[in-house]
Amino acid sequence: MLETRTVNSFPDLVRAARETPAELEGVPWESCVQAARAFSEAERRKLRERHERGEPGADIIRALADVADTVVRGVLELCAAQVRERKPVLGRVALCALGGYG
Repeated sequence: MLETRTVNSFPDLVRAARETPAELEGVPWESCVQAARAFSEAERRKLRERHERGEPGADIIRALADVADTVVRGVLELCAAQVRERKPVLGRVALCALGGYG
């Protein structure tokens, strides 16, 4: 039986994917997805609060795009960590946003 591991935050998972992919063994994919969603929702809540305090909309939109980029890149890193030789794979992948994030 596979041992399942406790999932830390999305940034911690992405860092592990980049630096020490073996740390992700036993972490269910659904837990990674839930961590990405929780991260995105928390960041969006913070941005809404900043906007409600009067921060300019253009700044909020830029920050919102940064959050989306962080999540998309992080998910790519988590996927790449599942491959034995990730560098050759990442060297052959292009990640392109089509359309907007809003």
